[in-house]
Amino acid sequence: TALHRYVSDQARRQLVPGLEKLAAEQMTQSADVNLRIVWLRALQELAETPLGLGQLKNLLNGRLWVPGVELRALDRWNLVTTLVALGDPEAAGYFNEERQRDPSGDGIKYAYAAAAAHPDADTKARFFEDYLRTDSHPEDWIEQSLYPFNSWNQSELTAMYLKQALDALPQIKTDRKIFFLQNWLDAFIYGQQSPAARDEVHRYLTKAEIDKDLRLKILETVDELDRTVAIRRRFPN
Repeated sequence: TALHRYVSDQARRQLVPGLEKLAAEQMTQSADVNLRIVWLRALQELAETPLGLGQLKNLLNGRLWVPGVELRALDRWNLVTTLVALGDPEAAGYFNEERQRDPSGDGIKYAYAAAAAHPDADTKARFFEDYLRTDSHPEDWIEQSLYPFNSWNQSELTAMYLKQALDALPQIKTDRKIFFLQNWLDAFIYGQQSPAARDEVHRYLTKAEIDKDLRLKILETVDELDRTVAIRRRFPN
């Protein structure tokens, strides 16, 4: 959270190599298997440099492993999703290999979610259109894809969907299951870090016709965006 939300891009780029190194060392050398799992997932979240992304690829192709830990299908798909979101030039190959490796129902769902992470405008437009159609894909597929769609490094691509996501809340409340709405809000608001995005949310909150329960959920979620903007303003470097 601190790395992808609070610090500047310059500070993040300075911090990432050391954090990648720490995570890679601890996921193989920690004495506690549970900590090795924690650091494995930390590396998947932190990896950004060619070296860090290369380690994710080595985990997928078996050149690197975590002692005592067998990668679950979801772990593997999360690694692939990171490669896709970061625009790694070999991401498509790993995506296709994983899709062949895991043709299960869950594998198809995870592949859909990973595809939502593609950092291009056409992908975002196609997926957002899917999200607003109740007959497009199963609800758990869409829910699985919301955070990849709003990947931390793609806020410029996804900012245009923030207002549309807010405007869709009454429809979401009516058509989707109860917990879907909170995940929808979290994904679209947490995917942003800018004052403009914060202002967009607060403009929406000025609407008198918002249901009270929706207003409270939005206020709870936007608190993190308010904090992000305040921290970045106070510590711009």
